[in-house]
Amino acid sequence: MIGRLWPDSHDGKHHPLTSPAACPSCPVATTTLPSPTPSLPLPSVLGFPLFSGNPDLPEIALTFDDGPNPVSTPQILILLQRSGISATFYVIGAQAQAYPALVKQELQLGHMVGNHTWTHPPLTSLSSNAVYNELQSTSQAIQAATGSSPIVFRPPYGQYNSSVQGVAARLGLSTVLWSIDSKDWSKPGTSAIIESILSTTHNGSIILLHDGGGDRSQTVAALPTILTTLTQRGFQFVTVARLMHDLPHGGTRPT
Repeated sequence: MIGRLWPDSHDGKHHPLTSPAACPSCPVATTTLPSPTPSLPLPSVLGFPLFSGNPDLPEIALTFDDGPNPVSTPQILILLQRSGISATFYVIGAQAQAYPALVKQELQLGHMVGNHTWTHPPLTSLSSNAVYNELQSTSQAIQAATGSSPIVFRPPYGQYNSSVQGVAARLGLSTVLWSIDSKDWSKPGTSAIIESILSTTHNGSIILLHDGGGDRSQTVAALPTILTTLTQRGFQFVTVARLMHDLPHGGTRPT
C-alpha cells in the first residue's frame, strides 16, 4: 500500500506498549487502539513547502524528528496513546532500519510516519543524486518496516531549496517544515519547552519536537502539560496529512 502513512490505517488489532524502565512514572498504555477514523483521500504532492495548516481551523500538528529512539520514542507513544492524540514522526532512515518495530508501532498506534533522510545531512550542500539517495533509501526503510511508503518529508535543519524540493516531489514527497520550534534539541529545560509551545500555538500550527538525536527526557516530561493545556484551549491534534487535506481551497500557502 503506497502513501497512506497516517492514522486512518488502524488495523483494529491490539498492539500493547511496554513502559520503559527509564520512565517509571509513565502510564502503561492500554492494549486497545483508538477507534478508526474515516479514510482520507491521498493528498497530492504540494507544489510549495508547508509551514502551517488552515488558519481558520483549530487544528494543530505535533511532530517529532530524528527517531525512532529505543528509550524516548516508546515513552512518547505511551503519552500520546493515553491522551488519544495522533502525531507525525519524521524518522531517520538509519534509525528506522535499526528499530523497524518502533516505526511499525507508530503507524499501528494511529500516527503518521514521514521521511527525515538517512543520515540527517544539510541537503542544500549535496548534489541532486545524493539528495535522491538520502530520501529514497529512507522511504525504502519505512516501506520495509510498515508496508507503506511516506508521503511527507522534512529537510534536516529546515534547509531546502527548489532542487531539494524537486527531488522530494519526484519521490512523491511533500516538503513540510514547521511554524513553532520548541528548541527542545538544545535541552533548555522542561518549563522552557512548555512555554515556547503554549505561548505561540495558534490555528494551523506545526510544532517541532524531537524523539531522537540525544537525551529527550525534557521533551517527554513536557508533553503531558502541552497535550492537556492545548486540548483544554480547544485545539485538535491532527496529523500533517490532515492539515494538508484541510488546507483552504485552491492550495494557498499558509506560513
